[in-house]
This record gives sequence, C-alpha cells and structure tokens, in this order.
Amino acid sequence: MKTKITLVLWGLALAAPNAVAGQSLLDQANQICFGAFEGALLESQDFKAFQMKTKVPFMISAYQGKIGGSKALVFLGERFGRKICDVNLPDAPVETYEEVHDRLSGLLGIAGTNYDQPGSATGYRGEIWADTETMSGPVENLEIEGMDLSTVFVQFTRKPFKQTADRTGFIISYSTR
Repeated sequence: MKTKITLVLWGLALAAPNAVAGQSLLDQANQICFGAFEGALLESQDFKAFQMKTKVPFMISAYQGKIGGSKALVFLGERFGRKICDVNLPDAPVETYEEVHDRLSGLLGIAGTNYDQPGSATGYRGEIWADTETMSGPVENLEIEGMDLSTVFVQFTRKPFKQTADRTGFIISYSTR
C-alpha cells in the first residue's frame, strides 16, 4: 500500500513539474504572482524571459514556462503605482476559467462584476473582484493568502481581441493594494 501511494505521489509530481503535487491552478498562479510581488525571480521557477510580440498595457516584462504541463505566459508590470501580474494559459479551455472562477467565488464569498458574453464570436468570459476602499468594489479588504490586492480579474476568450491585449485562453490578473 505504501509503495502504491508513493508511486501515485511521484507520478503527480512528474505531471506538474512547476508545482507541488495537488496544487490547483489558482494556487499556482497565486504562488507565481505573489512571489514576484515580493521579489522572487521567475527564473527560479523555470520561467524564461521573452520579448512580447504585442505590447500588453502596463507590462514591463514577460516570461514563458509551464504550469501543470501547459504553456504559460507571465506578465509583470506596474499600473498607477501598484504592482500587477498576469498569468496566461493561451491554450486553456473554458473549463479552466470556470474552475478558477468558481474557486475565487467561494474564496471571496461574493460575486464580482461580471462581463460574460459566451455567445459572442470570442466566447468571452470575465469577472473582476475589486477592493471596496481602493477600487470601489464589492470586496472589503480584498486579500488572498495574506496578499493585499486591489483587484483580481479572471478572463477567457477563444479568439484574441483588444480586451485581452490580443491574448487567448485563460488569464488571471492581480493588482496589489
């Protein structure tokens, strides 16, 4: 029995080389962005800097790597004196958005501002949670894992367009307080 459990855990670790076995995508995105906000180098998590083809507004640097075996792009920058971080899984399906959206809804205990247009040509889905004081949002003292945030925004699109800075798939964006 002990051997089977060890093999299963070892297999999970191999399937998710940049994460602790069993971590959700939200947990991994939190770890990446919150670490970057506190000065951790993304290179230490096997991400490599790259030159952005399309300029993502307010972003200063871009990194590529993998999360759970999937291609991942991380964008870091600053907006209005606040640190910002986006994690983009360009090939992720809408179910990825739904999973993270549901976890955030449960974690924060309140609905954010919803921008869903699933019937549109892009299949766009989006919801933003904002801090009451810093952004006049619905969440009092927006905090995740001890990180004070002004916003957390999840998005999904099948086709690139201006709202997502011409990115596709799943995107989660954080802005500090």
